[in-house]
Amino acid sequence: MTERIMVVLEIVNSKTDINGNRYFVMIATRVCDRATAFGRVAHGSNARGAICQLVGNWDGFIYSEREMPIREFNNRTGHWGYMGCGHDEIISNLHKGWGPVLASDVHNMTEREKEIFDYAGKDS
Repeated sequence: MTERIMVVLEIVNSKTDINGNRYFVMIATRVCDRATAFGRVAHGSNARGAICQLVGNWDGFIYSEREMPIREFNNRTGHWGYMGCGHDEIISNLHKGWGPVLASDVHNMTEREKEIFDYAGKDS
């Protein structure tokens, strides 16, 4: 039996600039309440690894990757905050960006999701 999908991750990278550098952003959506967090990351593999660490396995999320021209990338994402480089930093910033799951959405959560995501009433 496959694991329930808990996170949908999109990684967008720029085409190379004149110095050969590429830039990355991640957009992560928590499925149980459709909360979205986004920001710049050091590399797309850092984002994938952080999500895998968060949900506990590779089956708990799906991801897609796409590339766009550097100018379009900068125009669309240049104002986004920095999500992080290491897994722990990215996970911490994801939780901040998502915020707690609202009480009205807690019934949509599995027990595993309740272990890993903050939700209304968790500490009471």
